[in-house]
Amino acid sequence: MDVGTLAARPEDVKSIVEYVDSLLIEQATKETGLTEDQLVTRDLDPSLDMGFSTPEWKLTVSAAGEATYVNITVPDQKFIGIYGVGLLGTVPVTMVEFKSGASVIDRWYIEDAQLNKEHPVKISRVPVIVGQNRPLTITIYATDAGDVKLVLLGRVAEPKGKTINPPTA
Repeated sequence: MDVGTLAARPEDVKSIVEYVDSLLIEQATKETGLTEDQLVTRDLDPSLDMGFSTPEWKLTVSAAGEATYVNITVPDQKFIGIYGVGLLGTVPVTMVEFKSGASVIDRWYIEDAQLNKEHPVKISRVPVIVGQNRPLTITIYATDAGDVKLVLLGRVAEPKGKTINPPTA
């Protein structure tokens, strides 16, 4: 299996999002018994889904080194898929590690994404998928103190009406 990350252009993201959505819907239907029509996918939100106090991807770190960026248990009937990161802050981040309990799901080295000043984005070859009622800890490695602004590019599948209720066609 080829894992790791790739640099990405914005136009590449649409097919990646569709792929992640399909994985999330497949897992959600298997685990919840809900049908595809009863589920909706949407963008990952820092405050609704990842435990941030505001809808902004931001963590202030006091020193260079490892820092916990996210530490949650994914709620019942919610499924999260993270397929990449975007780097907005002035504090460089070199690594992102995803764990569920004691198991490391994946580790992305993202420092090279900062070389592309126009699109500082890194996309995973294999998305990180975390299902309902499972712990998720995301650790970052920052090279300096200050505000880390690391956007997690991801999707959420959940029952319609839980957060959004799109009209039916």
